[in-house]
Amino acid sequence: MTFGKTARRLAALALTIGAIWLCGVRASADSADYDDAETPRNVAREALNKNYSGKTVILHSNDVMGAVEGYPRMAWLKQEFERQGAETILADTGNFSMSAIYSDSTGAAAVELMNLTGYDVAALGRFEFSYGYDAMRRNLRRAAFPVLCANAMEDGENICAPNYTYTTKSGVTVGFFGILAPKAEGNLNLMRAHDIEICQRGDIAQCVQEQIDALRRPGSVIPGADVVIGLSSLDGEEELTAAGYDSLSVFSKAKGLDMILGVSGSVMTAGANGERVQSCGESFAYIGVVVIGNDTKSIESHYLIAAETLESDETVAQAAEILQNRYKTGYNAIFARTEADLNGEKAPGNRTEETNLGDLIADAMVWEARQELQRSLTDETPLVGLLNGSSIRAGIPEGYITGNHIAAAYPFADTLAVVYVTGAELLETLEASAWCLPQEYSNSYPQTSGISFTLDERIPFDAGELYPDSIFYRPASVRRVRVDSVRGQPFDPKTLYAVATNSYCAGGSGTFHLFGEAKERYDFTTTVERCITDYIRYGLGGVVPEALYGKPRGDHTILS
Repeated sequence: MTFGKTARRLAALALTIGAIWLCGVRASADSADYDDAETPRNVAREALNKNYSGKTVILHSNDVMGAVEGYPRMAWLKQEFERQGAETILADTGNFSMSAIYSDSTGAAAVELMNLTGYDVAALGRFEFSYGYDAMRRNLRRAAFPVLCANAMEDGENICAPNYTYTTKSGVTVGFFGILAPKAEGNLNLMRAHDIEICQRGDIAQCVQEQIDALRRPGSVIPGADVVIGLSSLDGEEELTAAGYDSLSVFSKAKGLDMILGVSGSVMTAGANGERVQSCGESFAYIGVVVIGNDTKSIESHYLIAAETLESDETVAQAAEILQNRYKTGYNAIFARTEADLNGEKAPGNRTEETNLGDLIADAMVWEARQELQRSLTDETPLVGLLNGSSIRAGIPEGYITGNHIAAAYPFADTLAVVYVTGAELLETLEASAWCLPQEYSNSYPQTSGISFTLDERIPFDAGELYPDSIFYRPASVRRVRVDSVRGQPFDPKTLYAVATNSYCAGGSGTFHLFGEAKERYDFTTTVERCITDYIRYGLGGVVPEALYGKPRGDHTILS
């Protein structure tokens, strides 16, 4: 990277940040080589003491989110390998732009920081959609590197380039393609991405093979790839493995694929059967290294380096510090306090049961909706609140509350919406959203306000057909959930209820398909983050009282 490009990219990042008005690794079963904390340090020292003349080195990251302190280390490592004679390629496998630190730039600051670091290629992850489809498209236009996705289509066309070839000065051609996790479709905010289709299940293998064949085949200008790499946000979760479209299954079926990079959230260098799949964990826990021989034009070795053992590039570190300081300055102002710890855990927590933080956020959406709808909402229409438990990402400890606490607890750019559904539709949604419990936590577990229900986990979920364009099943019968009351009144499956929710649920994403079909709805520009802040500041007078939120309200009864 020349000084001119570096200066321009730093300036672009500074402008992006300046325009903002700021109001652990999950180890996989295949990560045994990295269980010892000293091992990565030894790997780093050995790796950086070798001569890499005649080598091409791919450095890769995945699931970085807001760990901006890792980018200066990645930039330094790139320079270090080049000092040892290597040609380098920087790659990311997706999920790089969703974090509270990026929320007010809707992900743009992440892309500018990657530009400055010198990334050459990346894949689209499902969290790139977190700020909406339009914001994602704007961010891709900012990227100084191609962002790839082979299996997401809009009106029959790829939403971005499916593949890309990179030819080094030494004549090695590396072909990359991007694969978006099939379950991403269930996580897209369908209000903002109505026409996106993601091929899944058996179609994944076909899509992957098509990319390999296209990259291997030489064109009139671009030579055929010597090495083919898949950049993937597929993961190893049981539901994907059972269906045969996790990273390891895809690798074992593909012909001509040299390696897959990225298994969402995991740390691994190989599959149980030796599959060449490597992943770096979350938040720059590790940086992946793939060494290609320029003479053999094949992969010679691959390993992980603990990012914390590395030094930092000063220019990128300066940009990351600017971003962190802006974030801290804008969000560190105290505006309220809480008399109780507010639970932000996944399980047991917001994805398995009612929590006091879930109660608070659902109440906040109802409170804000009442302000917005006071002229149109009649007394005959009961107003309740509901949100998916997976939207809550951190707790709020007892004591003072800052904007940083709220942004961390709810880092998404979702806006408030109200949908009108019948009691029968609400009941089906509750049944579908707790489908897997108690076997594992449910991303869609409903945190509610004004809805009292009983969930009997002892009764198995009766899976019917898949919801349209979804990986989630419609319940063939409702037998696990019983709504006990709504706003203290008897539940009626024929009554129309107004549900204050986030735009993710209101758009029909995940298990909330029926919300997306609601014929009567109100969509607001107020973010859920703002709903929470305003409710605490004005609705509660600046204090979250222990009397109301010291423990879960008790609206959910779970029989197990």
